[in-house]
Amino acid sequence: MKILISIILFFLFSCNNLSDNIKNNVVQKVDNAKQEMKLEVKSEKENFLKNLKNVEIKSDTNSKQKLRELNISVMNTAEFLDSLQNEMNKLDESDVRNVELVKNIFLYSGIGDKIHDSLKRCITLSQSITQNNANKASIQSMSDSLFNGYRSEKWTELNFGLTNPLGASMIIYGLQIELFRIGQKGLED
Repeated sequence: MKILISIILFFLFSCNNLSDNIKNNVVQKVDNAKQEMKLEVKSEKENFLKNLKNVEIKSDTNSKQKLRELNISVMNTAEFLDSLQNEMNKLDESDVRNVELVKNIFLYSGIGDKIHDSLKRCITLSQSITQNNANKASIQSMSDSLFNGYRSEKWTELNFGLTNPLGASMIIYGLQIELFRIGQKGLED
């Protein structure tokens, strides 16, 4: 009987240790994915700002004003998304109650609508800057894939209605990347 109890205890401790190893591995993978996304956002932002400066040098006064508007809109949207990212990072990803908290933040407090409207404004500004019809079509295509034709409320519900802080965080990283890519597309000739 003592041997059976010893085997059971050994098995339970082994399972607990295995569970901790799996959890630590998952946490490490999530942290690595977040770090990769941060680096991609940083790279896209640097590319946008570099291209913006190059285009500003060659622009007339009217064009420079449009470029400033685009820059302000893109950077304000990026900063807003960054602040949301920081808030999501403070939440426990494994706490199921945080799914409801994310839903409240994005759906019921109007944050999702603000994201939607800010992105739409950046898209409109990018399209107004580029003179190239292919780029305008490309920006429209990016917009279509981003919003799938959904209005603000439906788009917000689809993206943030049933997600935890990790999912919201990954969506926000993706939105930041697309934001800078849309801005860059507007700067291309």
